[in-house]
Amino acid sequence: EMRFETTTRPLRELVRAFHRGEILLPQFQRDYVWRPAKIRNLLDSLLRGFPIGGFYLWRPTSGAIDPKRKAYGQASISAEFGGYLIDGQQRLTSLEAAFGLYTGEDRSGAELRCFLDLNAKADEPHRDTRLFVTYAGKKSVARRVDRGDATLIDLSLIFDGQDYDLRKSTEQALELLPGWTNQDVSAAMTRFDNACVMLDQQVPCT
Repeated sequence: EMRFETTTRPLRELVRAFHRGEILLPQFQRDYVWRPAKIRNLLDSLLRGFPIGGFYLWRPTSGAIDPKRKAYGQASISAEFGGYLIDGQQRLTSLEAAFGLYTGEDRSGAELRCFLDLNAKADEPHRDTRLFVTYAGKKSVARRVDRGDATLIDLSLIFDGQDYDLRKSTEQALELLPGWTNQDVSAAMTRFDNACVMLDQQVPCT
């Protein structure tokens, strides 16, 4: 008989378990299909504190573990098996990519890494999010990254949460930007702080 149990876990812990290979994909799982714009919209929802839905895991009681290969990155098999991911692959793969957890391992995975844009205007109705940008295929983003643009925050730097040194250096860099008022800097730092805690969201796991 099947037993169901629902608990809540911080999203960060789930992404980490998926990255480490504690959570595996079953063979029948469909392939990863999300496009960069959809990844940015997921991040946007998290930044605004919207719930992103629950996750379903399946832990078989017997039989050999036979996972499907992940879209990006190698799962480390040494991790203790925590279950197969039945629902949530697109979201967890997207977050793993957005936060740059396998940069270097996989070219296409690295291309999907995202940056929080402190320079983007906050509310433009009827438009997809512009609060995050993807490295992939955007020459303008690559140029800003190469220039060391302080208004782009590499999400990999805040995967673990608030980084006070990064916060301080970012704030100091913004204060030096021409045309930036104290109010602009303060609004940008609020966005930075919100991004640092977006993976704290408690998600239901069944």
